[in-house]
Amino acid sequence: SLADGVYSLKAVLMDAAGNIGTAGSALSVTIDTTAASLSGKTLDLATVSDSGTSSTDNITNQTLPTWDVDISGNAVLVNGNPAPLQANDIVYIYNKADLTGGVPNAGATPIATATVSGTDVTAGKITLTATSAFTQGTSTLVAIAKTQAGSLGSASPDFTMTVDTTA
Repeated sequence: SLADGVYSLKAVLMDAAGNIGTAGSALSVTIDTTAASLSGKTLDLATVSDSGTSSTDNITNQTLPTWDVDISGNAVLVNGNPAPLQANDIVYIYNKADLTGGVPNAGATPIATATVSGTDVTAGKITLTATSAFTQGTSTLVAIAKTQAGSLGSASPDFTMTVDTTA
């Protein structure tokens, strides 16, 4: 078993007589078993989308709202140790109804997707905007992160927002 890291692998052939051929070209392989977790991190309407009477009522008049997701501190586990998300990890926002056991259902489409940049890591947050319009009413959302290797982590706490285009 290989520990997380980058490895350079080469293949060699050996014939029945035990003669070893020339090694082939190197193949770079990255082993990444990290699990991203936004458990305990906040998902909130970005100031530009928050149109309620307070910054905590989670009301927007926008059908394509923008959210901020807290990615500060330790959001992944590397060899069992907490570590921050990295540039090129991905953050998704899903309707909670599209998850079973905290995992997106087959065919579930994220409401918003963004790739983490170095600037996001430094700022400790990432901003995402809805890609399909919300209708009037209340929705419960969660944010989920995925590492570069494809490890999907646990979801953020539920975030309930109301779209009110009549106010």
